[in-house]
Amino acid sequence: MDFIRSLFRGALVLLFTLAGLGIAFMFLVVGVVSLGVMYLVYLIRGKKFSAAQYWQQSRAKAQKTQSQFNERFRQPSYSRRPQQDVSDVEIRELK
Repeated sequence: MDFIRSLFRGALVLLFTLAGLGIAFMFLVVGVVSLGVMYLVYLIRGKKFSAAQYWQQSRAKAQKTQSQFNERFRQPSYSRRPQQDVSDVEIRELK
């Protein structure tokens, strides 16, 4: 009984492993197909397509969006104040 249970567990782990590998392979295929479609669209439009150029444009858009977000939701500055704005306080210990 214990042998059958361990055999079933091993088969289940193998099945999940193969399913995960299949899903990862499908993601790679979908990525390659999408790049191929983009290449064809650029070819039809008469423009040159480069994956590196596409990622560079995408990265530039993301940086622009991030800077706009940071400008809109700017956090207050918690840095030290200038010396003339600081008051000198004397602390006394009470016993």
